[in-house]
Amino acid sequence: MAALASGMPVISTMGPLTGPLLRASGALAFTDFQPRAIRETIDALLADKAAARRLGAAGRHFYENHFDIAVTLAILSQGRLMLPSVGAAYAATS
Repeated sequence: MAALASGMPVISTMGPLTGPLLRASGALAFTDFQPRAIRETIDALLADKAAARRLGAAGRHFYENHFDIAVTLAILSQGRLMLPSVGAAYAATS
């Protein structure tokens, strides 16, 4: 998650708990867990600098609005353990 705060484009594979949330955010480029697929995703972002900048900005925005320390503290101060969207993603996998 912290990589999103950098403002650089982030490439990831799909995880069972956060994958659905992150895919819906549009903040990451998802790829299969295969070297060729990862390379092709990197090459596509290197070839399209504007798309890479948009992805990086979207990632930073998503992180700041969902995982920044101020957001985390607000959630914990309300007695919640996680964002509702993360909880929904978790419930869907249970």
